[in-house]
Amino acid sequence: MAYHGYFEFVNNYLTGIEAPNVLEVGVHHGQTFLPLVFSLAKHKEKFNLLGVDIYFREHVKASLYMMSTLLTKTQSVAMCEEDSIKALLNITTTLEDGTTSNSDIFDVIFLDGDHNYKTVSSELDIVNLLLKSHGLVIIDDFDMIKDEFFGEKEEYVSKNIGNKKEDLIVEGKEGVYQAVCDFVEKNNEYKLFKIAAFENESPVMMSKIDLSMINSKIPGLVSVVNIDDE
Repeated sequence: MAYHGYFEFVNNYLTGIEAPNVLEVGVHHGQTFLPLVFSLAKHKEKFNLLGVDIYFREHVKASLYMMSTLLTKTQSVAMCEEDSIKALLNITTTLEDGTTSNSDIFDVIFLDGDHNYKTVSSELDIVNLLLKSHGLVIIDDFDMIKDEFFGEKEEYVSKNIGNKKEDLIVEGKEGVYQAVCDFVEKNNEYKLFKIAAFENESPVMMSKIDLSMINSKIPGLVSVVNIDDE
């Protein structure tokens, strides 16, 4: 998915990180993933970018192949074609002592997987482990209050991919918005923010860091999202 006005903010955020690890869940047509490859390759000598999607379209794979030929040995881009929950649970990093860990891996995570309460809630619980303490999560379609199931879309049905609706329904709970709000209420070290100029767009940023502090340098750039006011 594309994050429009948020992309420049993320680029600026990454300037302070020497060798960033970035994850995008829900690559779709590559509207964000491919520009990320270009930007990171241009500005970072070392980085790791991982895209997760249950289905990678041929034009995305072809574009990525062409771009990957320009990367150096310290610039890594990978794609995982798998259900988001299974993929996230299998992400690990190798520590200096040779052991592996599934925590504190990513500096930035874009989250745009299946748009229903159960999936988003499950993703956020795993993201909580994968995200570094200074990390930033950008969640698309925050304004969705009803469940949506990609497995019911014609493109996915024809390929027999995607989880079944009956396995994803949570009684009394629906939508990306409710999943995010419930997560933040349980994990109150996180706060929600928006780029003030794009408050009417659906992405929301989640971080343990008070992102509104940036307003001291760029007045009015970031606004705090108070769940009770939504």
